Amino acid sequence: MTIHHEKLNNIITTPSYTFEDKCAPPYTIPLLANIVVTANKRNPVNIPKDDRRWVAARCFNTHMRDTVYHGMFRAYFGERETPRTPSQLRVLRGLYQAFMSRDVEAIKLALTSNRPMTDFYKECTLVHAPLITKFLSSLTYDECGSGVPNLYLSSSLFRRCKEWADRSGFKFHLNTTSFGIEMSSFTKNSATGIEKKRGSEGNEYHVDVRKLEAFLKDEGIFDDNS
Repeated sequence: MTIHHEKLNNIITTPSYTFEDKCAPPYTIPLLANIVVTANKRNPVNIPKDDRRWVAARCFNTHMRDTVYHGMFRAYFGERETPRTPSQLRVLRGLYQAFMSRDVEAIKLALTSNRPMTDFYKECTLVHAPLITKFLSSLTYDECGSGVPNLYLSSSLFRRCKEWADRSGFKFHLNTTSFGIEMSSFTKNSATGIEKKRGSEGNEYHVDVRKLEAFLKDEGIFDDNS
């Protein structure tokens, strides 16, 4: 489903949608739909940390192959393949009338402003997080002196990152240059607790791991499983 991610993002947030039928002029209508999708993949969509669209919930298999449970619903609502009884039709008519009486636009606004942040949602945001973020999360488990940042040579930190990625089963796509570029996005922000200095043996990273941990957690990108 990730291949359709951007298209879904656009549909979720746009207030209107323009349809372009063949051999007919385009027309625009208000878009008030909330989209519900299911997937068998463990992490079906790429949810960035600044997302404002998605709600993610994990489905359980409690009633998988439970013929009694599903049979109850079939008896209550009926099936498309067979004619429904008058009682089943009344149930469906009641549901239809209840849904049609609701203010759809109000529902859309309510979901947009009050989305539940489930554990599975957080998992989906982390699984697609950049490799460097996951590695820095693992770095916070290092011991540190009281108020004294840890010192890492650039070359040794790069090797450690590669070894960590190999050990964790991640595809390592960085070289020393791209690793430095990835790290620069953190060294430019003093709130991360990472400072880059020039030492006698080359570039050094001075890392306040407690400050780094706090930053990653505040940003919602700290990986507990790193």
